[in-house]
Amino acid sequence: MYKNMCMVRFFATLCVILIIIILPVINNFTVYSLSNTHIQQQIWMNSTSRGSLEVKLEAIQYPIESNKDMEFKVSFLKPNSSILQDNVDFNFIILKDGKQVFQASNHTDRPSVLLHTANGSMTIPILDYKFNEGPYLVQVPIYAILYNPIRPEYANFTIGTQSMIID
Repeated sequence: MYKNMCMVRFFATLCVILIIIILPVINNFTVYSLSNTHIQQQIWMNSTSRGSLEVKLEAIQYPIESNKDMEFKVSFLKPNSSILQDNVDFNFIILKDGKQVFQASNHTDRPSVLLHTANGSMTIPILDYKFNEGPYLVQVPIYAILYNPIRPEYANFTIGTQSMIID
């Protein structure tokens, strides 16, 4: 009887662990909104072009409004998990009609140096650019993981006009 009880607990624990591990994979490429007392965020998930990382993009202050300041939080996750990947070198680029309208590294004190996140995520303020009617393409190129250079990999996100409020 005691042995059967231990086996049931073991399998129940195993099932919970599997659900925790599989849940982020199921949510891959899903767009959803979170609401917390009138604050909404838009979240996009995508893998890099060669699958080295999962990239989570969060629009802070969603919905995106034209002619207003905007911030995005970028998080880098180990593949098929919800574990943040430390020490990623990257950039954050916004394109409109195929033309670059914003590049985060250009808004630092050293524009030729890539952005680096030590803890796996970073909030990017969109400086000197105001969104207008979409769609926009957000590119997050990755250049190094754990200080090891890699052939650039890209995570791309389309922000459509349905995500916009035009004033």
